[in-house]
Amino acid sequence: MNSLLYDKDTLAVYAREQGYASSREKFMRIVGLGVNQKNKTNPGKVIAVAEPQYTPDRTIIMIAFCSGASIFLCMVVFDILKLFRDPL
Repeated sequence: MNSLLYDKDTLAVYAREQGYASSREKFMRIVGLGVNQKNKTNPGKVIAVAEPQYTPDRTIIMIAFCSGASIFLCMVVFDILKLFRDPL
């Protein structure tokens, strides 16, 4: 209650949740999302950020190298088989 009475930032957050904007702001309403759609977090709540999951560069390089080497090996084998089938 004290925050709403004395803290302008808290009052502004709750006013924006209700659809109000100040005179120096431009307000854009997106139709179809609902009138009173609430945020999932409250102002001032600490959110723990999860570490992103990724594939290391070394693994991607090894996969690319093995793929390229296997394609090259297949091309060499098919060329050798072609030479044995069709002698000059």
